[in-house]
Amino acid sequence: ISTITKAAAVPTDDYKMKYVPPTKYVPPTASEEEEEEETPWEEELKPEQQVYPKGTPIYKYFEDCECWYAGEITMWDEGSGWYEVLYEDGDKREYEDNEELSQMVQDGQELTNDKNAETENEEQAEEAEEVELPVEEFEQAVEQDEIQESTNMSEFSQDIEFETPVYKEFGDGWYAGKITQFYPQTGVYTVTYRDGEKEEYRSDEEELMGILSNAAPPQSYPLGVEVYKEFDDGWYWGTITDYNEGTYEVTFSDDETVEYDEDDPELMNGIEAVYEAESWDEEIKEEEDGEDNE
Repeated sequence: ISTITKAAAVPTDDYKMKYVPPTKYVPPTASEEEEEEETPWEEELKPEQQVYPKGTPIYKYFEDCECWYAGEITMWDEGSGWYEVLYEDGDKREYEDNEELSQMVQDGQELTNDKNAETENEEQAEEAEEVELPVEEFEQAVEQDEIQESTNMSEFSQDIEFETPVYKEFGDGWYAGKITQFYPQTGVYTVTYRDGEKEEYRSDEEELMGILSNAAPPQSYPLGVEVYKEFDDGWYWGTITDYNEGTYEVTFSDDETVEYDEDDPELMNGIEAVYEAESWDEEIKEEEDGEDNE
């Protein structure tokens, strides 16, 4: 037999030698390699799995400067299993997946939660201002889920009608006002006074009941309410000093007293003139301030 064989000899059914051409070697395709099962040693050499995705926030305390720095995971090396962290000051550092990195991620999540809570509180405050609700009342309503899409689902009902008069005494005197708005979600009423100032009261507040009773019949004007009336010799300021069975007594600045029935138009006009006089005083003051600036 020759040392160089050009054909392989194999036995046939009739035990005669038959020529069979050599088979050309064909390397396996990529798909065939993927279908092959991994050997046990290949599984042992398989790299670590990535636990923290890119963008995971971290927060770390540095003892050398006694300060905290925030950052985020920017890369994971599949070969070594180490993570790259970019800090807020631009510094980059690498960490392996251990307890230190786990604590950094935990602190980063807590920091993120705190920032989200702060942002949510700011948004609630802005939203409260938009709907003209007191911030504290609005936050309480949100916590108790009292704000509903439909006012029909509200817990509070409006017991005081709009335009209901009120009277309240401030440091500079009595001011008339009226109920102008009601928030069924929180049970809060808005009172608008004659000078344009507004106050808000919960429906169960005693002070609201008090300012309502100050303007409730039969005595619609409390003692101390100012009156401004024109007489033959000029305008005089006065105050209501007494009330008895439908009759008001007004004492003017010259110590003269005049009695008025509760439905007397002169009394009503005199009370109304107080606000007009205050408005005139403000206009005069503005004009004087303008002249001084010139």
